Amino acid sequence: MVAHNSTFIDKGTPTKVQQLAQELGAEYVVEGHVQPAPSRMRVNVQLVSTVTGHHVWSEVYEQV
Repeated sequence: MVAHNSTFIDKGTPTKVQQLAQELGAEYVVEGHVQPAPSRMRVNVQLVSTVTGHHVWSEVYEQV
């Protein structure tokens, strides 16, 4: 498992999926974010192919 902040060289510059995959030896990378709010929480998750850089799967989970 890799910490979220370790996947960025500079906070304003996102790391390329292919570069990250090569460093980790991974075929897929999971990325996403959480949007908390007073009455709910939304989690967006994507599975990205490190070979093509395309999203393979994505889902939004919401708790009310």
